[in-house]
Amino acid sequence: RFYIDCETTGLDAEKHEIIEICIVVEDTDGEIIEEFHTRIKPQNIEGAESKALEVNGYSAEKWFAAVEPSSSVADKIIELLHHPQSSYYQRGLWIGHNPYFDRRFIDAFLNRYGSSVKKIASMPMLDTKQLSMGLYWPQLLSFSLDSIRVHLKIESSQHHSALDDCYMCRRIVNNFIVAKS
Repeated sequence: RFYIDCETTGLDAEKHEIIEICIVVEDTDGEIIEEFHTRIKPQNIEGAESKALEVNGYSAEKWFAAVEPSSSVADKIIELLHHPQSSYYQRGLWIGHNPYFDRRFIDAFLNRYGSSVKKIASMPMLDTKQLSMGLYWPQLLSFSLDSIRVHLKIESSQHHSALDDCYMCRRIVNNFIVAKS
């Protein structure tokens, strides 16, 4: 399983950028075998949506040590999604909260920085938002990650960081698994 989350400068993958990414890789037993988390320096901060920057907590100071977007970041993403100990070779699962949004941005990033996206496009996805809609409607009227977290009584110190959101999705999925047992 691959828990993946991105923070971006807006909603349009062709116009906006990834400024933070996290990928947590689990083996088939659910043990974490690798984590990749980095902030990426935006190249066009002037084109960013102010609401997006507010939501993800962007500031020049917090992103001071961020890496430049590059083929080496793209290569690391590809390397993780082909991790030999992950379940990818048994049709690994991309898990996230609205992962279709993140995949559009990752595809655009990989296209910009010269990496192949063929295998990423074929990865099946589990969307914690849609899963929660099926399980908790009509008790919940909002299916934000934070609303689901509160409903499941999962504590968190922060949200809207790619790192925290990956681990929150992991806790939500594990909550579903335990509830089904």
